[in-house]
Amino acid sequence: MASSRLMLTGEAPPQADEFEISLFGPGIGESIVLHLGYGDWIVVDSCRDPVTREPAVLMYLDSIGIDVDHAVKLIVVSHWHDDHIRGVAETLVRAKSATVAWSIKYDHAAFFRAIETARSSRLDQTGFTEMSRILEILMERRQAKQPPESVGPLWAGEGTVLFQRTGQTNIPAAQVMALSPSHGTQTLAMHELQGFLPVAGAPQRKATRVTPNQRSVVLSILAGNRSALLGADLENSPNPATGWRAVVSSPVRPQVSNEVFKAPHHGSQNAHNEGVWTEMLDPEPIVCLTPFLKGRKPLPSPDDIDRLLQRSTRVFCTCPPRTGRPRGRSSTVDRTIREVARRHRVVEARSGHIRIRGPLRKPSSLEVDLYGPAYRVG
Repeated sequence: MASSRLMLTGEAPPQADEFEISLFGPGIGESIVLHLGYGDWIVVDSCRDPVTREPAVLMYLDSIGIDVDHAVKLIVVSHWHDDHIRGVAETLVRAKSATVAWSIKYDHAAFFRAIETARSSRLDQTGFTEMSRILEILMERRQAKQPPESVGPLWAGEGTVLFQRTGQTNIPAAQVMALSPSHGTQTLAMHELQGFLPVAGAPQRKATRVTPNQRSVVLSILAGNRSALLGADLENSPNPATGWRAVVSSPVRPQVSNEVFKAPHHGSQNAHNEGVWTEMLDPEPIVCLTPFLKGRKPLPSPDDIDRLLQRSTRVFCTCPPRTGRPRGRSSTVDRTIREVARRHRVVEARSGHIRIRGPLRKPSSLEVDLYGPAYRVG
């Protein structure tokens, strides 16, 4: 079941024994917050609300009365593209009990030298800015007698357990495991960062050029009888040791059939792997995704949508694709705007929000609620 409405302040939070995945996306940006039951919340990536400029996850948690300081146990940065990281440091400031995890691909001396260079040179790049601020926060929180050199995030790679709750009599177990980057991906990129360090006198280069989607952290989520696969922006690769082929064939991944799938890379063709659908997902999973409406080829394309609908009838997107002028505006209005204004742009609506919620224990079904511009595809 899916319903659509606007999120209202005072909306009820999940019950202690309820599972929840909330996906936010304004059209350029993505963030996820999960309730694994019994007050354990996990945040994956960050985007800002286009109107308030606050992290969408914090706005939501505050609106339902969650104590962010203590409830958020883990913040995962899937990769360092700007549309996934804006506001991560601000979220960490609030989430004083949270562990931070990001890709093990950045466990390299050159990475930290790049951070220091960016900090000292005031390099204006969102990825480095967020990384630098996160490391500063972690340094401020280091324990007594802990050497500064040992301060850092939890490194996420194939098979890394990022969160674990042991099952008890009345509280079911929960686990968050990274399924990527694969061991093969880590090996291939061991020395890659060295060549991308800023050089005096050379043009600035964006950090996203050395953080491709192949380095994304895909997550397996288990809580009670519920399971979800969060695909980040991981893409396919002709190399069987990297990308989705490595995830599907990994000997350490949980052998479960996931009922919820956050489609990778905005549903694009280059992130589609048939083995994921046949070996890692339910026959009719709940599929959710965010669009990417920037550039000449926004995602998902009509072909991407058709492909997703061929594999599940339950596909949901945080906001519709942008096609030309805003819906409901006539050509006459467009012409008038051009005559009186040298420049103009579309002001984005607030982030769409897909909320999937249900009891931790089956056979009760998961319910889907849609907020703002979020909609059911098809």
